[in-house]
Amino acid sequence: MADRNGYIGRSPGDSSIVIARQEYTPSGVTTDFTFTSGYTVGYIDCYVNGSRLIEATDYTATDGATVSLTAAANSGDVLELVAYKAFNVGNVETASGNFSVGGNLTVSGNSLVSNIDSSGITTSTGGFVSAASTSACKITFSGQTLTFTVAGVGATSLTLS
Repeated sequence: MADRNGYIGRSPGDSSIVIARQEYTPSGVTTDFTFTSGYTVGYIDCYVNGSRLIEATDYTATDGATVSLTAAANSGDVLELVAYKAFNVGNVETASGNFSVGGNLTVSGNSLVSNIDSSGITTSTGGFVSAASTSACKITFSGQTLTFTVAGVGATSLTLS
């Protein structure tokens, strides 16, 4: 039997759960606390002075950002919020901060990208559309021809050899 490090069942290290923690020490009477990492509703625990509170009875957490206590925390109390964030490698819907992919990344459907910083080869099948200014710019590739089309201005082609 494998060493479970004192855990019955699965050890926390066996899963793909990311835990985000944030601690608050209010300087006055406070009921609302903003969790800067965000949370998934139903996957957050709240502790005041080390005691776990009961969701819906002692606090509410319904919007993914703010936790509201039923009874206010006082100056000198310590409030800790702990959010559990599941990460499924096969189905990433959102990612914040820097995100690295080893190997190939295939995106189907439309994608909205703020900034592209690419090294190596970047392939765009069917073209690339940018609305960085008031005029959209479309870049298309066909064989050895690279065509730039700017709405309202026209098109310019470049043949690569």
